[in-house]
Amino acid sequence: MANLIQDKKDEIIHFHPYKLFEVNSKTYFYNVVTNAIFEIDSLIIDILHSKGKIEEHVVKELSKHYELSQVREAIQNMKEAYIITTDTNIAEVEKIGVLDNSQKVFKLSSLTLFMVQECNLRCTYCYGEEGEYNQKGKMTSEIAKTAVDFLIKQSGELERLNITFFGGEPLLNFPLIQETVQYVHEQSKIHNKKFSFSITTNGTLITPKIKDFFYNHHFSVQTSIDGDEKTHNFNRFFKGGQGSYDLLLKRTEGMRKDHAIGARGTVTPAELHLYKSFNHLVQLGFRNIYLSPALYSLSDEHYNTLSKEMIKLVDQFHELLENEDYATAKKMSNVLGLLNKIHSGGPRIHFCGAGTNAAAVDVRGNLFPCHRFVGEDECSIGNLFDEDQLSRQYDFIKNSTVRNRTTCSGCWAKNLCGGGCHQENFAENGNVNQPVSKLCKVTKSFINATINLYLQLTQEQKSILMG
Repeated sequence: MANLIQDKKDEIIHFHPYKLFEVNSKTYFYNVVTNAIFEIDSLIIDILHSKGKIEEHVVKELSKHYELSQVREAIQNMKEAYIITTDTNIAEVEKIGVLDNSQKVFKLSSLTLFMVQECNLRCTYCYGEEGEYNQKGKMTSEIAKTAVDFLIKQSGELERLNITFFGGEPLLNFPLIQETVQYVHEQSKIHNKKFSFSITTNGTLITPKIKDFFYNHHFSVQTSIDGDEKTHNFNRFFKGGQGSYDLLLKRTEGMRKDHAIGARGTVTPAELHLYKSFNHLVQLGFRNIYLSPALYSLSDEHYNTLSKEMIKLVDQFHELLENEDYATAKKMSNVLGLLNKIHSGGPRIHFCGAGTNAAAVDVRGNLFPCHRFVGEDECSIGNLFDEDQLSRQYDFIKNSTVRNRTTCSGCWAKNLCGGGCHQENFAENGNVNQPVSKLCKVTKSFINATINLYLQLTQEQKSILMG
């Protein structure tokens, strides 16, 4: 017993990773373990300055300025909240993201179908080899229906499921989209499932008939457009070199007027001023706008510029809120999406749902963690026609947690970043667990700026944006 008491007296104070934020003369604590963020007082700040000191010495010293019971209670609360390390909470943290053999069944709620692996455009930054993903072809009715059956089977008791139509340019196989949607409606009644539909298209093939089809079946539609005419046409053109901007606008005019189509802009050296692109797409009437860098096209200097531009985007979002222009602010998907992550809290062990609750099917029936891995056959997690359709899903999930991203272990932003896109990591480094180092600085700057913004939001603003 005497040794136990002595050990207790000699306990050294250490902390789990954290980051402090100073906003409006208040200090906020971001807990990297739990993804929680909260205001702290002077007592907590003083304890945080005690790293490496013996706990009882700290208690004795701080009791000169605070009530002894307050100090002891604060330290105990900090242990329970995964701020001060203990043998118990260290062991619990080490278990986060560790899978055991009993967790080999993962329910799918979303499936991306590659309607066609070919495209009518020749975009400069396409990671899909002109939309063909090293295997040109069209999906067959058999594969599409088998994929729907597969999703229903793998969804278990989940009721709400999603089918995303992708390519290449998926509208090159529009008849199969129609047939698949009809089949989904038939099966949803049999199996008591509720399906939603999404599609990503370059917009050049949308006709009044296709638009009506999207409306009738409540599609979420997203088109690829990179900004103004000069920027877009520099990146996205037809085989002969003709830009696609004018045709895209013509074919999407009705949907833009109805605010029934979103925009995904790829950021390249052609235009690094993000708010300029965002504002242009807002004026065109897109429902929401997400801007994503084409990593392979950016130099170190471009990344430095991009980092500053992401911070400016957060500042512009704040300005929209100050002007009570919530409608426009809600279109800025980059910032709003991260605000929602901050607001919801909770630890995250994966960058996204790739391979866990979502998968993609190529034109041959091969299964991949997501659409971006199609064409990387070594990353396939199974095949629709194998007896064990997801034979490699468990290995992918076990390998791709943020805890396996060794360069992320001490990073304060890892819970909000998730260690970077699996496929981007793989394409850059040949390893899903090796983040793209040039992107880390950009991501951390963006997260830092967005947390600072979040801490300035009023309760009313939080309710409007994330309620």
